[in-house]
Amino acid sequence: MRLRQRRFRPRTARFRPRLSTPSLLRGPTRLAFDRVRTSMGQARRGLAGLASRPVGLRVKLAIGVGLAFVGMVLIPSAIAVLTHRGQTEPVLSWVSSKDARVPIKVLEWNRGKVVTMPLNDYVLDVVAAEMNPSAPIAALEAAAVAARTYAIRSMLPIPPGVQPTFAQSHGANVTDNATLDLPWLTTAQQEDKFGKADAVLTLRLEQAVQATDGQVLTYHGSPIVAFMTALSPGETRDGKSVFGQPVPYLKSVKCPDDLKDPKETQTFRFSTAQLQQLLGIPAAPAGSAVGTPAASATGASATASGTHTASKSQAAGSRGSSRAGAPASASASASASKGAAVRGLIPADLKMHGADAQGFVQSVTYGKQTFSGMDFANRLHLPSSSFTWKWQGQTLVVTTKGIGNGLGMSLHEATVMAGRKMSYSKILATFYPGTQLVSDAAWTQGLASSSANASGNFTGNQPTSSSAKQPANPSANTALSSSGQTSFATQAAGTTAATSTPAQSKKSS
Repeated sequence: MRLRQRRFRPRTARFRPRLSTPSLLRGPTRLAFDRVRTSMGQARRGLAGLASRPVGLRVKLAIGVGLAFVGMVLIPSAIAVLTHRGQTEPVLSWVSSKDARVPIKVLEWNRGKVVTMPLNDYVLDVVAAEMNPSAPIAALEAAAVAARTYAIRSMLPIPPGVQPTFAQSHGANVTDNATLDLPWLTTAQQEDKFGKADAVLTLRLEQAVQATDGQVLTYHGSPIVAFMTALSPGETRDGKSVFGQPVPYLKSVKCPDDLKDPKETQTFRFSTAQLQQLLGIPAAPAGSAVGTPAASATGASATASGTHTASKSQAAGSRGSSRAGAPASASASASASKGAAVRGLIPADLKMHGADAQGFVQSVTYGKQTFSGMDFANRLHLPSSSFTWKWQGQTLVVTTKGIGNGLGMSLHEATVMAGRKMSYSKILATFYPGTQLVSDAAWTQGLASSSANASGNFTGNQPTSSSAKQPANPSANTALSSSGQTSFATQAAGTTAATSTPAQSKKSS
């Protein structure tokens, strides 16, 4: 018996496990691991003692060891599993949502590539660009519904006789250009913008997108063109003043809280030289006719939006001149000036024509050149085409009101309304009267079934086309430009059964 005991102990020592806590384990997982190690040690010592005990005592010890194993191993392990399950559930919910099964084709402006991505990722990126993620959740939810509606409408078949959008003409649904389509932020841009708070703010955005998963706004059974504007000039615009015919769900809505925002009114100053460069007006020999057309008289810069000082506007205009199709042609000025005196921009020849009730300018002319109000604002990188001006010597002082196109939902007013405990459905009903909040299943079922591969995953973020090129004049395709008003007004009014969104017309910031 002694010999057996002597032989048994070395065997126990040889099979004794050497456990160390991995450095990668954290939180509940590490706690459970430590408890497993402790309980295994206790079980080993108990088993070693059972060999020299009577049978009855062995049974009692076995039961005790079993209970200890349940209490110190199984229960903590179950807690750890449940804890980690709570952390992974949002991820599983995100990738298995209705939006995640719907692909949207996005034309990347700078690369000229069409990529396919899940709709929920696109909506999140748009809301991140449009809204402050710290806003009340109802405001984020309202913006998510509007962005999703905008995207779904852009996926609808193009009706006969309707001109396709720029994105549609290049095999995409939308672009990532903020002038042609909705502004959006990539993941890297969101990390730069939100900094250390990126993880928390992203969770809020995901929550808003998930809470409204698959919901869109319709009018007479068709997804609407859900315009949004960052900040109205005190009230939103009526669709009739923009498109020339009534748009039932685009009515003027009072936004008293927008008037209290510090950015409601902004002032910009431009010298005649800066105006000449930004507007693409070539220098003309003294005595020649005023307003000789530039390379593209009706174009507009699409490279920037928001607030700029005059010097920044001038620099941005130079960088974006190749896209606008109306470069500030220094070489042209030089060639025009050879052997003759050169005349710059004449303040008296720059004229403003018409404005709606909210102050949005219809057109601006310089001699024979004509710019729509939006074209003019884009070229000068003004936050809004609701503006007035006055001359101070050779300096044009422009005062703007609001931010964006003034149509649809004011995101600032929606944020205030959400802060007053108004639900996202009521916010949407306020800005889009007569619309219904419904599921997008009727429009997305075919898209979802045809887009998933054999494993059920997307081939997203992979270029599917490399033929797209940047347009010489992106704003010429916008529905708010004179060339696109007729076809877009028909679509916006909901008179076409199967309509296609003029995606490029919506600019909110």
